[in-house]
Amino acid sequence: MSAIVRHAYEHVPYYRQLFDRAGVNPGDIRSVEDLQALPVTTKADLREYPRQALVAPHTDGRNYQSVVTSGSTGMPLHVHISRQENWLRNLVFLRTFMETGYRLNERMAWVETLHEKDLGRWWFQNWGLYHKYPVCIFDDLDVQIASLRQLQPQNIHGYPSALEILARALIERGITDIRPRVISTGAELLGEGAREIISQGFGAPVFDTYSAVEFGNIAWECPAGGGYHINSDLVLVEFLADGRPAQPGERAEIVCTSLYSYTMPFIRYNPGNIGVQLTGTCLCGRGLPLMKVIEGRADDFVRLANGQTVSPIVLVNTLRGIDGIKQHRVIQEEAGVLQVRIVGGEGSSLKIAAEVEARLREALSDNVEVKVQFVDEILRDSSGKVRSIMSKIR
Repeated sequence: MSAIVRHAYEHVPYYRQLFDRAGVNPGDIRSVEDLQALPVTTKADLREYPRQALVAPHTDGRNYQSVVTSGSTGMPLHVHISRQENWLRNLVFLRTFMETGYRLNERMAWVETLHEKDLGRWWFQNWGLYHKYPVCIFDDLDVQIASLRQLQPQNIHGYPSALEILARALIERGITDIRPRVISTGAELLGEGAREIISQGFGAPVFDTYSAVEFGNIAWECPAGGGYHINSDLVLVEFLADGRPAQPGERAEIVCTSLYSYTMPFIRYNPGNIGVQLTGTCLCGRGLPLMKVIEGRADDFVRLANGQTVSPIVLVNTLRGIDGIKQHRVIQEEAGVLQVRIVGGEGSSLKIAAEVEARLREALSDNVEVKVQFVDEILRDSSGKVRSIMSKIR
């Protein structure tokens, strides 16, 4: 921890200012408790600074990627990751998958948006080991099902909302020939209802991961069911209630410090989720600390005029690539109609509105009416979050 703290202070202007304003010297921080002398950083804080203030200046632009967070709060952030950091993230996911039963020579389908740039492959992937087969959620549902039928993967990983839609379709159509051994989910909150549907539809156990673009895999479930195992060798997790350290079992904000992100450090960063710190050890015998996630990334599904249900991640990823949008919220009060509220930045409002409408119609096959409204502010809901997709259809 001391190494990343000193690196951030010496090489990243944002953290140098943060430390100096707090009157903290990097040498003062030797434990997780010492980190409490620093204020918590949020996505909104980082969005106020240019890339040069957030990224180490010696970073070779040819060897890092810029990934945009999904914007579940309506405020996407560019996260910069080096090739080596990306490999480490993949290794942590591989460790998680293998702990839940994955074998290196098995086929794994990834049901996601597939937007990240590839930063290289490991040599053993050329032999078909740990090969990830893409199934894009932007494709028609029939195409996704046909891809899975052809692939017959032993493992499937994807967004809970996307897998729930697939699972419901399999149940409704009586499809029983897509039977992986293991399902894993991530990038969104997995509710118990969704877990049951996914498990029923695919006939396999479901293990969730708590991950974020800023940190990669933060915590994960094992078959013993003792909670989420925190990857404490790579990420320090704090639980704060009203700014103070929370008691075990108390509802708390999750605050994370990455121990390996030297390209773009994240120290005491709040990814916007609510969780609970657990005590004891899991029956599996692993010594990693335990937690559970209870709130966050809980955007709603939307319903099109033709009755089709669409994952909120489709809308979030469609809107996040449009320049001139500082924040957005999509509200649905009737099937086939989306009200898009936008806090605008630079650029023509008419041009932004036209692009929003065109992109949503393209993503949703014209089965939607789009109403764009520009506002000065998008208010938080009762949970304290700014949900970007809100469906009032029940």
